[in-house]
Amino acid sequence: MELGTFFRQQRHDSGLTIDQVARNIVPASVLSRFERGESELNASDFLRLLVRLNGDVEYLQKTFIDLNRDRYFTIEMANGEELQGRRWQHHYADLYKTTGWFYYRLAAIRFSVVADMYQQPHRETTPESFDIVVGYLNTIPDWGTFEINLMSTISVGLVDDQLTRITPKLLSVLAAKSAGAGVRDRNSSFYDLVAACQGVALSMTRDHLYRDAKVVMQAVAKVPLEQNMILLYNQAKIRLRLAYHDDPTAETTEQMRQLTDTWQGTQYDYFRATDWQSWQRFIGKEAAYRAHNQH
Repeated sequence: MELGTFFRQQRHDSGLTIDQVARNIVPASVLSRFERGESELNASDFLRLLVRLNGDVEYLQKTFIDLNRDRYFTIEMANGEELQGRRWQHHYADLYKTTGWFYYRLAAIRFSVVADMYQQPHRETTPESFDIVVGYLNTIPDWGTFEINLMSTISVGLVDDQLTRITPKLLSVLAAKSAGAGVRDRNSSFYDLVAACQGVALSMTRDHLYRDAKVVMQAVAKVPLEQNMILLYNQAKIRLRLAYHDDPTAETTEQMRQLTDTWQGTQYDYFRATDWQSWQRFIGKEAAYRAHNQH
C-alpha cells in the first residue's frame, strides 16, 4: 500500500472529505493526485495534513507498517534478480530526491541495511548513512514505531562511536517504555526495542566494547523475557560472549554449542548453523585480539 492510498484510507476512516483536509494547506486537486499515487507531497505539507486526520501519529505509523509488513519484513528473491529490500531502498531513495521528505531518506537507509544483510558482497550502506540515522534518533524525544523499527534494523551495522553515541538514548527509551510492556508478540514495537538493545550489545562484543555491552545487557535483564524464546536465546548468546571474553574456556564453547542445538528440528533450525559459525569467527577474533595485546 502506497503512502497516498494509506492516507486516503485514514481520511475515510475519519469521515473527512478531500476539501476539508486540504483547505488552506494545498489545493484539493494536489491532495487528490497524492492519494491516487500520481504525485508526492513535500514533508511540510504532509505533516500539516496529517494533523487534520485527528489521528495519533504513533497509531498511524504502526498501522502503516502492519499493512505493509511484506515490504518491511519479507526478504526474498524475485525472479533471480534484486532482493526485495534493495528494490525498496531504491524506491524510497527516489522518493526522497523528489520530495525531500526526510522519512523517505531514513526508509531508504533502512532497506539498504536489510538488503546488505542478505547480499554480503554488494554492501551499499555507508558509514555516513548510519551517522545520519544515529543523529536523527538522538534528536527525537519519544521514539515511535518508526524510530524503534529503524533502530532495530541498524543495530547490527553500527560501529565504535556510533554505538556509544546512541546507547544512552536507547536505554532511556527502554526504561521509559518498559512499564507494563510485553514481548510475547514478535510484531510489537517493544519486542523490536528489546531486539535493538540486544543487537547493539552484540555489535559491541564484535568491536570489543565489552564494558558498554555489559551495561546494555544489565538494562535488558530488567525486562521480563520469559514469554519470548527468541529474545531469551539472544540474551543467553550475548552473555556467553561476555563470559568467553572474561575467561576463554572450552566449557563456554560447549555451552554455546548446546545452546545452538536447542533449535534443531524447529522452524528456527537455521539459527543453529549460522550462530555456530558466528561463534567460531568470534573465538578466532578473540584469540587474535589477545595475541595482539600480549605484544
